[in-house]
Amino acid sequence: MKKNILYVLLGGLLLSLAACSENWEDATSKHVYGENENPYLRADAEATVTKKIQFGAGQTQIINLSDYAELFQVKLGMTLDEAIAGISSGKVVFHGINAARNAWDKTASNKGMTGWYFDEMGNISTQTNANFTVELNVSNKTLVVSALENVMVGSSVSINVGFAINGTDFDQYVRILSEIAIVDVPVEVSINIPDGEYSAASIAFNDYAGKIQERFGMTVAEFCEGLDGDGEGDIHMYSVNLESLKWDEESSYTANAPGYWMMKDGTVTNWGTAGYSLFAECSISDKTLNIGRSATPVAGDKYTISIGFRDKTNKANLLRFVINITME
Repeated sequence: MKKNILYVLLGGLLLSLAACSENWEDATSKHVYGENENPYLRADAEATVTKKIQFGAGQTQIINLSDYAELFQVKLGMTLDEAIAGISSGKVVFHGINAARNAWDKTASNKGMTGWYFDEMGNISTQTNANFTVELNVSNKTLVVSALENVMVGSSVSINVGFAINGTDFDQYVRILSEIAIVDVPVEVSINIPDGEYSAASIAFNDYAGKIQERFGMTVAEFCEGLDGDGEGDIHMYSVNLESLKWDEESSYTANAPGYWMMKDGTVTNWGTAGYSLFAECSISDKTLNIGRSATPVAGDKYTISIGFRDKTNKANLLRFVINITME
């Protein structure tokens, strides 16, 4: 009986070895990706170009691929011109990359012939849900990276696209990683404040009617009526730190609302506090932003402050001034 059991076990072992020997190639060969599969992104730090981009809503940045011509030669074995021409011939593919899944994204171009819409997470999206676009300009050999008008100031995102040799995998590639930070683009103004305590210089909102229409979709009159000096409007006035670009959301108005008393660096303070130097107040009836002085500054003093206006409901609607001040 024991012999019979032993023969059965040996027979099973031989059959399993035979089965393994017939399939060893399947177990060790690379997966062949189908037409509708997104290939795995092989790790290759040396094949990755990282570009740090700062821009505002509605703005565009250009990445010049000629700056990385040598990398294309090393990683793809062809010149940049050959790589771009290879997209048309099928030798090269240009695709998005889903970094979260560590895989290529073979979604067909939906922005022009060679580009995509991307959402706030950096994934390819529909135009309706898009916050960014990336397009390859074949003629200029550039990548055109654009932030749409709906992006939020202070947000950041990473967007990945890549060029690869077309084959059973995309292991030979050049990857362009755009690390994007959205900042507000200010209007810069220079003013002279006359001598005398409480003297002021005015910045007329009518001079920036186009910007106000662009940023808020309002006329100057509507913008001024929307200011929350009476506690009811939806547009708030802020002091903005020039170095960190942080909007001061903590301080209440300390001058005639909407307005603040400030130190010479634009930090919000109160009237009479040691070092108080400036005030910034809006005149809704005159449609102006007035920048004035205390008794502290002296002739020739130069300060720079930043004042921002933002819709409290839709924070993507904003306008910021950088104001260069000279005391007379």
